[in-house]
Amino acid sequence: MFAGIGGFRVGLEASGHECVGSCEIDKYARQIYAKNFGHEPEWEDATKINPEELPDFSILCAGFPCQSFSICGGRQGFNDTRGTLFFEVVRIAKVKKPQILFLENVRGLLNHDGGKTFEVILNSMVELGYSPEWQLVNSKYHIPQNRERLYIIGHYGKGSERKILPLGRADEQYDEPPMIKKVGKVHKGQSGAVYSTDGIATTILSGGGGDGAKTGLYLEPKLKQVGNIDHAGHNSIWGRVYDPEGISANLNAEGGGLGAKTGLYKEGARIRRLTPTECERLQGFKDGWTLGCSDTQRYRMLGNAVTTNVIEEIGALF
Repeated sequence: MFAGIGGFRVGLEASGHECVGSCEIDKYARQIYAKNFGHEPEWEDATKINPEELPDFSILCAGFPCQSFSICGGRQGFNDTRGTLFFEVVRIAKVKKPQILFLENVRGLLNHDGGKTFEVILNSMVELGYSPEWQLVNSKYHIPQNRERLYIIGHYGKGSERKILPLGRADEQYDEPPMIKKVGKVHKGQSGAVYSTDGIATTILSGGGGDGAKTGLYLEPKLKQVGNIDHAGHNSIWGRVYDPEGISANLNAEGGGLGAKTGLYKEGARIRRLTPTECERLQGFKDGWTLGCSDTQRYRMLGNAVTTNVIEEIGALF
């Protein structure tokens, strides 16, 4: 449910499971899903699914919409229609009774409304006959992105002793990855923070629009300019000659016929945003996974996606 661009499917298929159906309402996500899996999600609107018509399945996955529980989304919880979509999961699980409920959301769900929202979710699972377990898992132990998300697993059947969480962490399996260093600020908010490229990336958010999913700005060595082509005296990047050993200038379509804008520059360094391809890699997708939509939509969909590497690790334990 709420399949997005298929993050749960990618991770679970990598750990040996088979997808027998999916549901997604966003037209851009459906387009990307079809491009990569050969068909659109079978169902579109979760509120209109008839559970009796669904095939049998053993795992119900749902990264149910998190905006209503996140700080960025205003934290309206169940007062927001997106928050009530959790109960569509409950409605379907009540009829189909899959062996496992596998849910993902933002960490803000834990303390939303003083913890009452999370209590409602856990109680709803218990009333259906599920024994829930949960953990905050940071993607940084799998990929270089600092992305902490809440994972909830429900096991069906009274007295279920099956335990998946907690996953092994830094003190057991992993060395702590180097944290990213903030080195400056262009304007307020994550999209205006300037980070060093040493260490892991800051979390990818979905609401960045043209700001690049609020990924922040990254400080890199400035491309070395070694000459200039005499072309009617203009000073655009189109007329500059760069050392081929350096980092290529970023291409941007806004430059018109004289060439592209390349981002912001400061003394001795260049500042740029993460590209959609880099965001795909930071969520564990193949390069070009979201090609076919505007960069604004690509950033949004990737910000909403689950980290496939985390899903794969958990799925291998089912």
